[in-house]
Amino acid sequence: MKRLNGYKNEILISVILIILIVTFPAVVISQPAPIYPRLSIIADINSAKNFSYVTKQIDNYTSKVLVIPPGSSGTIPVTLIQITNRTYELPYGLEELYIHPVGVEERLFEWKGIQFNFTPNRVSPKPYEEIKSVLKLEVEPNAPTGFYTADVSINCCVFYGINTTFDFPMDNSTFDFLILPYTPSYLFYIYASSSHISTSSSELSTPTIKVDVGREAYVMFGIYPTPKDTDSIAYFDYTYNSKPWGSMPSGVGVTMLSNPLQVTRLPEEKFYTLKLSASPSASEGVYKMLVTSNVGSFVFERLFYLVVSGYTTTTQTTTTTTTFSTTTTTISTRSINEINRFIPLFGIIIFIAVLVALYIRKIV
Repeated sequence: MKRLNGYKNEILISVILIILIVTFPAVVISQPAPIYPRLSIIADINSAKNFSYVTKQIDNYTSKVLVIPPGSSGTIPVTLIQITNRTYELPYGLEELYIHPVGVEERLFEWKGIQFNFTPNRVSPKPYEEIKSVLKLEVEPNAPTGFYTADVSINCCVFYGINTTFDFPMDNSTFDFLILPYTPSYLFYIYASSSHISTSSSELSTPTIKVDVGREAYVMFGIYPTPKDTDSIAYFDYTYNSKPWGSMPSGVGVTMLSNPLQVTRLPEEKFYTLKLSASPSASEGVYKMLVTSNVGSFVFERLFYLVVSGYTTTTQTTTTTTTFSTTTTTISTRSINEINRFIPLFGIIIFIAVLVALYIRKIV
């Protein structure tokens, strides 16, 4: 009889557990999802300190790439604004600002020798409130050279211990930066196409690159090849003022630096640097340079004016007509995995069920 009563108790408890497992998630999921604030983030790279920069040209678009050498640090102002008039009781607490890489699988990516710190790093905006933070980027002395695209994001802890993230769309609220011991004079970035030859755009003014006699200048080329040309090596040639290929102005030497960067965003990316060295006896003047390259089946060419001038110790001011706009991103939605956030609940329920079953068998 005692054993029979034990079986009855075990069956009753099992039925109750089954009802809980089936009905509880449905009850929780049916609860309305919280409404999150609409947020705007501004990463003001124009006000960055302790960085130099180089202009990057992609087709008809130019942008600013920050440059910082190993063993140094710089700061970038960040502004967060809630753009609605509603007061939110955020169940997940304070938002935490953080940096993640763009264009790569974050869990497989590692910031090598780079540290990011926000001050403050946790914010909770009120309606239309503007909150300031400062991003400090620190590069260790032994950090590898590299080209990165970083994204300012907000990470916060929400329901049932699941971490969720506000992810910004690519090319918004992002900034590029180079870790290099020198600052390139210009960066041409080329997306390869298998269908045509890429030439310099007539809609953009041809850039001017200056090198003083006895000094050096660096022109960088970034290439994203077609899939079939991923393993191909880029071959370069050059000329000036319609001279024969391989010609350079008197006293100006050329060195092609292959793979000047140890880290790139993607394995397919290729970088090359044209190092221009003007000897003390170089002929001063303005020269129209043409650089051409082929990467497998893809061919491109780019033009620039090379200004060779006498070196002077006086301070000179250079005015540029390029205007860089501040990056702004508005967040209107939050991506929450409706299933994954309940995984801890299922684990707890199953754990309790196992304990109860073991207890019943013990008393029986």
